[in-house]
Amino acid sequence: MSATIEYDRGAKGYRLTRFEREWLTNQETLALCKILLESRALEKTELRGLIEKLLTQASPNDRTIAEDIIRSEYGAYVPLKHGKKLLEALWRISLAIHRHKEISFFYTRKDGMSHRRTVKPLSIMFSEYYFYVIALYDDADEGEVYRTYRIDRLTDLKETGKSSYSNRPKQIFDAACVRTSIIQLGKTNTPMEHLYTSKLIRRSDKYSISDIIKNLQFVDSCEFKVPGRYAKIGSDEQLNIVRKMFSHGCKLSDYADENGLPIYYRAAGGRYFNVVTPYPTGSSQEKPYTIKREYANVVGAILSTSLFWFYQQAYTDGLHIKQSEIESVPLFNMSNLSNDDLQCIENVYREYLDEIENNAGQLNVSADSSYNVDSVKVYKLSKSKNFIDRLDDCIDKFYGLNSTEINYIKEFEVEFRMGE
Repeated sequence: MSATIEYDRGAKGYRLTRFEREWLTNQETLALCKILLESRALEKTELRGLIEKLLTQASPNDRTIAEDIIRSEYGAYVPLKHGKKLLEALWRISLAIHRHKEISFFYTRKDGMSHRRTVKPLSIMFSEYYFYVIALYDDADEGEVYRTYRIDRLTDLKETGKSSYSNRPKQIFDAACVRTSIIQLGKTNTPMEHLYTSKLIRRSDKYSISDIIKNLQFVDSCEFKVPGRYAKIGSDEQLNIVRKMFSHGCKLSDYADENGLPIYYRAAGGRYFNVVTPYPTGSSQEKPYTIKREYANVVGAILSTSLFWFYQQAYTDGLHIKQSEIESVPLFNMSNLSNDDLQCIENVYREYLDEIENNAGQLNVSADSSYNVDSVKVYKLSKSKNFIDRLDDCIDKFYGLNSTEINYIKEFEVEFRMGE
């Protein structure tokens, strides 16, 4: 604020005087107050407090006129029927977004049913009289999905203290705490013939946004769209690898057998590596999937490769794996493998499992934790990257990948994977 100290002879004292440009004009004050009044978003006492504070910002020479105009408008104000005070809730949600923390609340639907929800808040928006929070909700069937909640329907709002997202690697756009997709589409009422996509872009500290944009690559991936998913691929190398993966006409569910042997995968928590074992590891995010006995270890090995991680980046959110996504993983025809091939893959997989267990550690759980355990096992798979490379050497060739493509897979995003 710019101001001067002036001597007032009449008051026989000094007065702090703000420059005229620091005050709101009549026009600015009226515009802001009209927005508040016409929105009908706020309860009447909250609105009155805001308007009174706005009017004190008007220039003293014009304030009386502005007050007279707004007073008549305020007298005719009709708030919404819910009658809820919202300023505190807006502030608390905004703080949670700023701190990247989850929030929990009871949400009451139109039919009067109320349910507790824990979500990752992303932004607050206003539309047609109401404030909404846009958030990510972890649905048991669909995984992490976007949900919109009307803020006046929230009760018992609190911050859980849990982090709402991980800022690794550096975000493409500052303060964009979710993956960003930029899509341009035109409606022609004809079947889509082309779809140009890029890979999932990660940004390290040494690259600026302009560097990322200048180096964007696109490829026509239309033929590899699957139900509910576009392929996040952006180069000819990636296109050829995906084409070879899908060329065999088999998928993992073809080898499911409820009387078979289980493999265990983690439905959440792995950003750069996947823990897939033929035995349970005690993780709360662990899910079993039973495979024909003769192929269970081979499937476990396939889901441990960098090739599967590459596929995961193209067709999942990169953090969570749903059962439907596991079942749709493309496979080669494993019945064509010789006994020697099967034995080779199983041997390397067993060595890999021994290696990850040797590198695993125990993380003590705080006494304040809601989990009823003293410690959890933590796998440090980046230390076993050389064993993962051996799995790729054993497996990727059966998809038809050549040595150049296998090396591409082993080095794919290695800067980020090994930088953890």
